[in-house]
Amino acid sequence: MKDVRLLIMNVSWLLHTHWDPIGVNHEPESRGEYESYAPKIAGMIISKEPPRSIARELDRIQVEEMGLESSLRDSLETVKKILADPAIDRWR
Repeated sequence: MKDVRLLIMNVSWLLHTHWDPIGVNHEPESRGEYESYAPKIAGMIISKEPPRSIARELDRIQVEEMGLESSLRDSLETVKKILADPAIDRWR
């Protein structure tokens, strides 16, 4: 369980660093902006979902929950960066 919490924290940080569709990662107080999305993405990583599926989920969040335009290509690039991170590698 502790490992899963660590994965979620790492995913949250990576979403903030690499995804950031609302453009707030330069503001220190915005660090937790994407925390609520991290458990779902972490679960998809644990379940070994393909990168495109994870990217579709990020894109769905961006469109349906944030009211922003679709950016599936950017979401896929984000997922590639997340999955390439050493903190995530053991879950792949």
